[in-house]
Amino acid sequence: MIKSALTYIKNTVIVEKILKIDGQAEAVRFFNYPYQAILVNF
Repeated sequence: MIKSALTYIKNTVIVEKILKIDGQAEAVRFFNYPYQAILVNF
């Protein structure tokens, strides 16, 4: 049941934003809430 809850949170609550910067080969990724912070509480 905990695994299902964590999967739900990961797929619906946590949102990733990808920012592409001109002149750089790599993009910068941001999350609205760190998934690792949720795992610490379990």
